[in-house]
Amino acid sequence: QMGQALADELRRLGREPAMVVDPEAGHMVPAEAKLAAKAWMLAQRRPGRPESFTYVADTDRHRGAWGVTVRRNSAVDPMPRVHCTIDGSTVRLDTKGTTGLAVNLGEGGLGLSGDVTVVWNGREAYQGPAREIELGDGTGWRGRDR
Repeated sequence: QMGQALADELRRLGREPAMVVDPEAGHMVPAEAKLAAKAWMLAQRRPGRPESFTYVADTDRHRGAWGVTVRRNSAVDPMPRVHCTIDGSTVRLDTKGTTGLAVNLGEGGLGLSGDVTVVWNGREAYQGPAREIELGDGTGWRGRDR
């Protein structure tokens, strides 16, 4: 029933779910079905960077997305977050629970080119070429180029 409810909600949002229902399986999932599901999940890719996204860094290993990486200190906040909005050549970063972040504005990151303005928590923090920058407190984290 839960799977059907999820499928119905996806259809309501205009997406056709990819799912297999085996009424005989109960809660048991055959090994080959697990492998097929894993292969399908790993093959999925977003069509491109969204204009707005939020990321919560709940582990030290994964601290960001699309070239925006938060500085993580569990003494400050075990789950720092960043909300990024791109409007033309302006990048707005709103963070909570972090004292700094690294941002790849160019290729391999946010994918911008030319001159970019970065606004961090309501204040202009960088203006210049689309490249990797660091913002925030600590050694090398004063809003300067890398």
